[in-house]
Amino acid sequence: MTIMYVTNKRTYMTFLSIFFLSIPNATAQIVGFATALSFFLEFVFEVPSGYFADRIGHKNALIIAKASLLISTLCYLLATSIIYFFIASIFFALGLSMLSGTSSSFVKETLDHLGKGEQYSRISGKIRSIGFSIPVIFILLLPILAEESYRLAFLVALVIDVIGLITACYLTPVPEPETIKDFQITKTKNIFHEYSQVGWLPIVIFSSLVFSTLMAGTVDFKNPFQEHIGFSLSMLGVLWGISRIGIAGLLLLNDWFKKHLTLKQLVLIEGFVYAGVLIGVGTLSNKWMIAVLFIIGTMAMWGLGATKSHFYLEYIEESRYKASMLSINTFIEKIITTGLVLVMGYLVTVRSYEYGFLFFGILAFLVTLIGMFLVREKKIR
Repeated sequence: MTIMYVTNKRTYMTFLSIFFLSIPNATAQIVGFATALSFFLEFVFEVPSGYFADRIGHKNALIIAKASLLISTLCYLLATSIIYFFIASIFFALGLSMLSGTSSSFVKETLDHLGKGEQYSRISGKIRSIGFSIPVIFILLLPILAEESYRLAFLVALVIDVIGLITACYLTPVPEPETIKDFQITKTKNIFHEYSQVGWLPIVIFSSLVFSTLMAGTVDFKNPFQEHIGFSLSMLGVLWGISRIGIAGLLLLNDWFKKHLTLKQLVLIEGFVYAGVLIGVGTLSNKWMIAVLFIIGTMAMWGLGATKSHFYLEYIEESRYKASMLSINTFIEKIITTGLVLVMGYLVTVRSYEYGFLFFGILAFLVTLIGMFLVREKKIR
């Protein structure tokens, strides 16, 4: 699973949108549309993929996910027109949707089988930490290769995806996996009914709104902006690598966060950090301060993932549909993010990057402030 997490990372993301903009007729607004399409497809695939994973087995779902991500990388490698990016978006979305919820469920079921389910935050935090730290090597290498040839950089990424696919094929599921009956409409309704009975919807929506403000405001816009203010591709790789080292370090503390924070407190911390980062980026002119803020935002967005997953898994501890339930959460995230990405693409096109970042920073602050007073957590059963 550690190798799975390592090879899950899209180490070419530092220059993907910059490469996209080098394609004839590509603009920031088209980048926004392509990103929105990817998010749209992710939330279209999200719930069916979770149920599909529960039905066919989590290992098989992870194999499909890895194959899809490999095909998306191949599309980038062969890209000569915008259409390649839209095709890649389809397989990218399918891959991420199949991974969403399934990886966490696979790890949790394995730990439960080993009698270590309560250690999920600690063990998953370590796995994810290594999953973020090792790819730093490729995050630093690929932008350097991209300055010489984008194709060479994508070829290296393709090799990494091949390793990931092979690894998925060698995963060992827990003995006697739970059997899910054949698909029936009534059974699907039961999943949604069960989801509605969990009592986590207010905190899930709050968390999704907070996450989406930073995700939509930075995905595919952060790196072109940093190049615009004077950073080279290789330096972007260094900055991204530093953020990944920070994420890896923060993930090692996830067990501590789980013991000392509630889910709402965790989301509030994320929200105020996101707001500060985006407002700072939108108002400051020093490129190094901007880079530091982006690193802090990225650390906050991904460095608490094991803790948040553990909270969610505790809500659905006895459910047979863990991947499905977690996928519905991600589905909500994708719906919100898709709309906000289109807004960011529009703001960048008609105004400026800085205006877009400032707008989303204020939005993140307001969402967090409202959530602090209105959202109540249900006690985990």
